[in-house]
Amino acid sequence: MTWMTRLLVTVCTLTVAPAWATDYQEVERRLGDLVADGKLTLDQARVMLDALQEHDDKEGEQDAGSQEGKPDPVETFYEYLESVGPQLAEAVEAGEVTEQQAWEKWLTIKEQKIVPWLKQLVDTGGLSEAEGWGVWFKIEMTETGERLKSAVRRGELTEQEAMEKWQAYEAEMDAKWAELQVKLDGQELAE
Repeated sequence: MTWMTRLLVTVCTLTVAPAWATDYQEVERRLGDLVADGKLTLDQARVMLDALQEHDDKEGEQDAGSQEGKPDPVETFYEYLESVGPQLAEAVEAGEVTEQQAWEKWLTIKEQKIVPWLKQLVDTGGLSEAEGWGVWFKIEMTETGERLKSAVRRGELTEQEAMEKWQAYEAEMDAKWAELQVKLDGQELAE
């Protein structure tokens, strides 16, 4: 499996599968596995489970007035997000683009399509702000992990150096996540 495929499979596994699950015990198990593997902190898993419950509650309210046959914008977003990595990976494997060009294309897609789309989903209530930030943090962390793995494969970093960089990055993201949660909790109290 190539770097880009792993990137999007990880992102989509963390976002799509739990977001559509109805078996909360299964979701809790999956999140527990991610915590055990060191891919999430316990606080992040707890926030994600809370966000899923909030999303399911909203979805239940919206289902009563939804139109038949109209595509779900959140589902469409996740489907698109899931398709990007494999397409870029195939282009690299076919020799159509270099890995560097694929990364540049990924960044362009992320900045010009994924970010605005994610913001729109939050603005229109398709995702809560916490869910939107959760998706964004997962994308960023997955991307950084894949970049570090790529640097090791190319010999630019040793595994030890990559692990140290990852741990520093993870600590930084955990701090940002905690800070964001305080901010979001404050906004909820103000509303």
